[in-house]
Parts: sequence; structure tokens; C-alpha cells
Amino acid sequence: MVLETLKGLFEEYIEGHPLQRLQINDSPLITVSGGICTGKTYVTTELAKKYGLGYYSVGSEIRRIANQKKMTIEDFVTHLHENHKEALLIDLNASYSALEKMAKGGEKETGLVTDGQLAGWYGVFLKSMKRENVFNFNLQCDEETRKERLLSRDSKLENFNSMTVRNHLDEMRWKNLGIDINDISIYDLVLNTACLTKKEVIDSICCVIPCV
Repeated sequence: MVLETLKGLFEEYIEGHPLQRLQINDSPLITVSGGICTGKTYVTTELAKKYGLGYYSVGSEIRRIANQKKMTIEDFVTHLHENHKEALLIDLNASYSALEKMAKGGEKETGLVTDGQLAGWYGVFLKSMKRENVFNFNLQCDEETRKERLLSRDSKLENFNSMTVRNHLDEMRWKNLGIDINDISIYDLVLNTACLTKKEVIDSICCVIPCV
């Protein structure tokens, strides 16, 4: 149902038969989703190095648009929350831009590791478009551990609170696309990174991915 809703929205709001334009190949596509400080950046960087794949952050699309509007990401997300029609158009265009990159496996078309809250959903969407070699992972972690990780980077607790609010607004907005970010049934593997070493996380993921 969610995928059909997304397909309908793309066809309605993106010009020129967008789904037919996707250049789909079957190079490896690995997605890593999760909340703040769950380890997404480390895991995607290590997987990209291990398998010799490109790296892409789904969140870069929204950050790019925020920069164009000369707004901080926090202010931009608040703005979108207050302007539903504009938010729908921006989210659909950002999502389609991400899908284009993921469908063809990066600029060199040799494969891609991508992270972001919606990365797994995009992976599932592309699977429904008959893209193969897609592997979706989700990282989880309790709030206290995530706070400790952020503070260990010389950041401030206010930053964590600000990011938490931003994520909540994102989550509410994505529901307009029919996406429940808390639905973990779409993933090939869900890992609690508070209970595992970095090596154990990587090894667990690699056990699911065939030789690429």
C-alpha cells in the first residue's frame, strides 16, 4: 500500500513519467537506516571501503535545498512542518533525486552504500521496481547511549535535543507519504549497536550480504 501511494505521488507531482525514467541496474545497493548516533556514518563508511562501493547520504538532498534557501537544516525542517503543500513537493523531489542515484548504483554505476532515515524505504521501493542486489539494514540504540556518543564528540546536549526535535518533525512529515519510519519489518537485519562492538556490527551485516 505504501509503495503504491508513493508511485502515485511521483506520477502526479514529478513531470515526465518519472518511474519509467529511472535507470535501474543490479549493482550492489546497501542501505543503512537508523536514528541519531546509532552508528550509521561509521557503518556505511566501513562497508563502502570493504566492498569498494560509492557512498551517498540520503539526507544530503534536503540539506542541499536548505542551503539554496540560505536556511539552517533545523529552520528548514520547521518551515516544512508549517507548510504542508511545499513540504510534499520538496520531499517528493528530494526522494526522487535519491532514487535516481540509488537506482543506477552511484555515478560510476558500480554499486552504492547509502545511509539515512529513508534509505531503507527507498531500497524497498526499488526492489518493487525489480532492482536486484538490494540489502537493507537498520541500526538501533537506546537514548542514553546515543547521548553519550554525541557528548563524546565534544558536542552539546542541546544539539542532541535539537536533532531529536528535527527527527520528530521529519517523522510526522513522512507520514504524509505513507511512510512509518518506525516500521522495522522492511529490513533484512536490525541491530542494536549499544550491545555490539563496531566489528561485531560490520561482521553481522557482512554475513547477510553475499560476495559482491
